[in-house]
Amino acid sequence: MKRHVSFFALPLPIILAALLLLPQQGGPVQTEPDLPTEEVTVSFYADYPTYPSLEQMCDAADIIVTGQYTEYLSSWNMNRDASDPSKEDPNTYSEGRLYAFQVDQVLKGQAPEAITVNKQYSLGARYYVGQVDGEHVYAPYQMPTPYCIEPEYGRSYILFLSYDPQFDHYFAVGEPWEILLRPDGSAELKSLIFGDEPQAAPLSAEAKTEDAIYRIIVENDDIGRYEDFIAPLSAEQVMEQIRSALS
Repeated sequence: MKRHVSFFALPLPIILAALLLLPQQGGPVQTEPDLPTEEVTVSFYADYPTYPSLEQMCDAADIIVTGQYTEYLSSWNMNRDASDPSKEDPNTYSEGRLYAFQVDQVLKGQAPEAITVNKQYSLGARYYVGQVDGEHVYAPYQMPTPYCIEPEYGRSYILFLSYDPQFDHYFAVGEPWEILLRPDGSAELKSLIFGDEPQAAPLSAEAKTEDAIYRIIVENDDIGRYEDFIAPLSAEQVMEQIRSALS
């Protein structure tokens, strides 16, 4: 029997690691001489702000910019030490990925010509595997989030952002937050939860103990949950609606 656990995928600069305590599914499959592999299905959903219109996106964002992603910079631990947020949590890890973004135009707020955009890539999670001598035993792993979409470098984007002054990072205001402007004049909403569910392989991860390997298959009820309101619009119409919402 499955049990839903909420993973908070809010694009905040400080994110605590989530704990995954879901029952196992399927039987053991022997893939190594000493360690059986067991397939586990977990459910993911996020308490994430969603904006079903350009007007609401504009209202929610502190900063709106156009420009291009230029390169991947590095990854970092988004889990911070509770006593000193400038330091990473020494016990948990949730991966953020940092990308360089060249700003062409600032439509709302203030931003320099070059900014660093943070995308939450994975959550630190633990799978409960049982008890040993009365103590709970967990297998740690990195759970990939379904909200991190790799950028198309050199392509024109509109980003709806918030800003973290402590780390000088810009991050998603919610979902959706990226619009890709195609060379043919069309616009594409870069979000997995808006529009039809993509036919892609499910996200997966691996947790390991001394006794077994657990292959984690991630289910996400959010995928394709909302209508894509950008699809009928051209890039020019998107820009016109943003300017109108900000006027």
